[in-house]
Amino acid sequence: ISFFNVFLWNVFVTSGLNLLNSGRSAIIAYTMPIWVMLLSTFFLKETLNRNRFFGLLFGILGLMLLLNEDYFEIKTSPTGPLMVLAGAFSWAIGTVLMKKYPISLPTTALTGWQLLLGGIPISVGAILFESPRENLIGIAGYGSLLYNTVVAMIFCHWAWFKIVSKSPAGLAALSTLLIPVVGVSSGAIILGERISWIDIAALVLIILAIISILSVKKKNKSNR
Repeated sequence: ISFFNVFLWNVFVTSGLNLLNSGRSAIIAYTMPIWVMLLSTFFLKETLNRNRFFGLLFGILGLMLLLNEDYFEIKTSPTGPLMVLAGAFSWAIGTVLMKKYPISLPTTALTGWQLLLGGIPISVGAILFESPRENLIGIAGYGSLLYNTVVAMIFCHWAWFKIVSKSPAGLAALSTLLIPVVGVSSGAIILGERISWIDIAALVLIILAIISILSVKKKNKSNR
């Protein structure tokens, strides 16, 4: 499971980032809910009811709008997008496998083992194929490294595994649709990037997708 969740996901996405705009890379990476929804329907027998269908539809439309501005760039250089897309698909496979073959470990222990097992081949590959760099990355660089290690890798993986253990795979995956929204918004706030009407329309669609998810959970609770 860690082969898909940690190793392939990180290798494909990191490689794709070098060939594609970082913001749009994040958007392509979070097409993951689409693949989880489809895979869970076939392999986990999760029902694709009306609410989930519309959540999936709104999410796809929102992501397509966000990618629209870079369509020609992606068309002329497809390697980067395809690598990021492969990362999204591998993450989806790992998520479905976690539901198909649940592991009876506490979430903290599960997170540690997943990161360790997935990180070993990445470390070996880095030693074998990456050239060492002598220049220091500076205080900001080390701060970013610390943030990515503690928050993005450890805490976020722990939180994601916790969510997957508590929710159906399709619903858990759809909740990640908010991440590209945060990416676009933070780009505007931190980097001064312009937010267009396309970004706003995509934000509305993705919010509608989240509302569809929440309405499913509300109905499930009321039926108990």
